[in-house]
Amino acid sequence: FGFLSGSALLAFASPCIAQPKPTGPKDQGVRVVTFADDSLVIESVGLTVPIPEGSKIEQTSIGNRTSVKIWNPTWQVSVQVPNLKNEEVTARELLEDLVLNLLEQSGMVYDASSVSGADLLDPDGTRRPADAPAPVKPRLAGYRAAIIEPLTTVSTAGGVEAERIYIKLPTEGSKKTASVVRGYVAFKTSPTQLVSFEFVTTEAQFASTKGIFETMLAAATVEDASLNNAERQAAVEAGVKLIEGLDQATMERLLEKANNQWRRIYVPSETGHTSDDKEVGYQRITTRIGEGPVAGPSNSRGYVVQIDARVILDENRICDSQAVYFLSFDRKREHWTMTNTLRDMNPLKDKRKPSVSVRDLGARDGNSLSVVLEGKGKGIDETVRCSIEGPGYISQVEALLLPIILQHAGISANFGFYSYMPRPQQIKFRNEDARQPPETPGIWKIVSKVGVAEGPQTTTVNDKGEVIRVELPDGQISEPTTLAKLKRLWQDKGLPLD
Repeated sequence: FGFLSGSALLAFASPCIAQPKPTGPKDQGVRVVTFADDSLVIESVGLTVPIPEGSKIEQTSIGNRTSVKIWNPTWQVSVQVPNLKNEEVTARELLEDLVLNLLEQSGMVYDASSVSGADLLDPDGTRRPADAPAPVKPRLAGYRAAIIEPLTTVSTAGGVEAERIYIKLPTEGSKKTASVVRGYVAFKTSPTQLVSFEFVTTEAQFASTKGIFETMLAAATVEDASLNNAERQAAVEAGVKLIEGLDQATMERLLEKANNQWRRIYVPSETGHTSDDKEVGYQRITTRIGEGPVAGPSNSRGYVVQIDARVILDENRICDSQAVYFLSFDRKREHWTMTNTLRDMNPLKDKRKPSVSVRDLGARDGNSLSVVLEGKGKGIDETVRCSIEGPGYISQVEALLLPIILQHAGISANFGFYSYMPRPQQIKFRNEDARQPPETPGIWKIVSKVGVAEGPQTTTVNDKGEVIRVELPDGQISEPTTLAKLKRLWQDKGLPLD
């Protein structure tokens, strides 16, 4: 199975695993900003932006047309990475034009002290005699909007020079409506590539929230993308051709190959003895043709992959997960459910805490994808929405089957795809390098990499299309086993099987 297979166990269990949360700089004269575990990564420009804890994120497109919104109750940040047609234009010039448009749209204030009453009554001349002189126009005195911090060159995104400005826009309608403050930061990563940030808050919240925005950008980094645009485009074109060449009969055969598998996840020991390995968890993988986990009038038959897993968190805690993925035969619809349940395995049963479950419900119809996150806390469900633009998107089912799909194709090449990743809750670019090393005839090595922040994963597939080993980025290993062997191993090590 693919990038979501060996690592799916850990991805499923991620809501149960507490990880350290970095904070922003403490020497900037603002309150300390605590960042969430996952950062926003835009691979096309090599941009990584930490996300303040408690914020929500929504990705509305993929590829080179990425647009992302980050928000919480008091502020919002929009990130866009447009391509520029004019290589000569600078980020400063672009912001100058933007701000001038905002000033004009906000309304102009005129000085009419030197204009006669008749001129003011008939400024357009519609009621003037044909031989009357042209009306005198009042002088522009200013704008209703105000620049509260001028256009300034700042160092951000890991030392990259950028342009920044803050502008206050007037209220519209009721005087009780708070004025809006917008901040803009822009910089170029290449002659034709711009990265822009728009920060929006109220005038009352500006002083307390601008530091969050500036700390985010100060902690951001810009790196060279792992694949430049031309290479990525070629990889995606190869991936599209590969997926489009799969007919239903082939997919059904590949699905059957993946059916009824047990996989052991562990950290290998220095001795090489199984008894000394550290057990991390296990998976059971089943596949079928049928209907998916979400019933409804629009449901239809298609490909189904189910993964049941258990991961050991610590001495007294485990996380059980079940994920069921469905893809229609025409590839236009998919949906899935993914449930993680944290269980307290304290030997003293009366001391055990109640189990806690969280669930993701994903659904795609055409190019519209949404994922509902249930049980994330405070009794409020969250929804992640993604608009799929451009070629190269693959479903969760296809992502899981990728290694055996690539082995079946028998082509040594670089393939590129876009797929939804549950842990960062984003559609991300994934590069698949499929090779058959000459020293191991019949054995395929598939190196998978998602984004610029994740390490590579190596999957080994034999000539029968069987996944025989997955080396995860963190050093863990996933290998096929049997239920009898797995049960005996966990019993010998005193690990929970109930």
